[in-house]
Amino acid sequence: MNKNNQRKGAYINTLTKKGKVTLIYISFVVICLFSSSIYAQQNSNSKINLTNHHQSTSQDAQWYFIAPVDNLKYRKFFNIINQQFSKHKINFLTTIDIQNCTFPVKKIKLITAGISPLKQLKKCKVTVPVFAFYLTEYQYQQLNIEQSHSLSQANIFFADQPLINQVALSTQLLPEKNEIGLMYTKSLKQQVFNLEKILPKNFTLHKREIDVHKKFILKFVSLIKSSNFLIAPFDGKLYNSINAKIILMTSYRHEKPIIGNSKGFVRAGIVASCYSTPEILLKQLVDTLKKHPEIRSQKYYANDFEIILNSEVAHSFNMDIISTRNLKERVINQLNKWEQQ
Repeated sequence: MNKNNQRKGAYINTLTKKGKVTLIYISFVVICLFSSSIYAQQNSNSKINLTNHHQSTSQDAQWYFIAPVDNLKYRKFFNIINQQFSKHKINFLTTIDIQNCTFPVKKIKLITAGISPLKQLKKCKVTVPVFAFYLTEYQYQQLNIEQSHSLSQANIFFADQPLINQVALSTQLLPEKNEIGLMYTKSLKQQVFNLEKILPKNFTLHKREIDVHKKFILKFVSLIKSSNFLIAPFDGKLYNSINAKIILMTSYRHEKPIIGNSKGFVRAGIVASCYSTPEILLKQLVDTLKKHPEIRSQKYYANDFEIILNSEVAHSFNMDIISTRNLKERVINQLNKWEQQ
């Protein structure tokens, strides 16, 4: 190491004596400045300036699809929307592309996937029409959009399944049980209210709004003791990797099954769930775009579902094992009967 330092020192001294260090340094700076200039020009040319683009368009609004990142999943979403909503040309952007908030005030419409584009649009104080999908109501509520003027015209397509679907699923797995336990945080008050309005009278709903930082376990145990089974909403603050183990172990210990809220949670150890697929969410979005492209400020829950069943857990609770196809048919029939009552 010392020999290398001596060599480098000798080399610099030699260059200094010859008066070349200054020349080399100046050349290096010029090259860097020239390269930076070329890069800046290329970056400026490649960047989509929404304001300039707006000035060159007709009076029809220009559509943009904004994804969290540019990857295969979001490109697939984009391509499906572009193909099925072919009446309009849609441009692809990511959250990074809109960090400078260079949006015209009017004449654009936005389709967003996931939560991060909405977070950025809120910072930009965007009030233009937005169609936001592929997010949960819990994620949406964390933005506190209702408390600001930003995104006031946003249409939100939640990935959440309506809780009534999970109740209908329970009738097929637990036909003699009607005491429902429902644990949730304040972000999902609206979902619980929606369920209470349409819940058939033969069910009793035992609900608990939970603060995970205040006697969470005691409240959960109290709820589970008063219920035949539990419905789990898509609540990221409550049903997450941190709480999953204790929720599942408490459920098993008291022999009270849990139904809902996602494919992943069923794989983790709950009995079954109705869940949303990207295909379901995309179809609902595109159908709405085609029929009602001018709608504003609407909220939608998934209008279709698939079912996943954890056979091992179902067997441990002495449930009949039914194919998911048959389960879906039965759940749809049950929902139709309730609607006709």
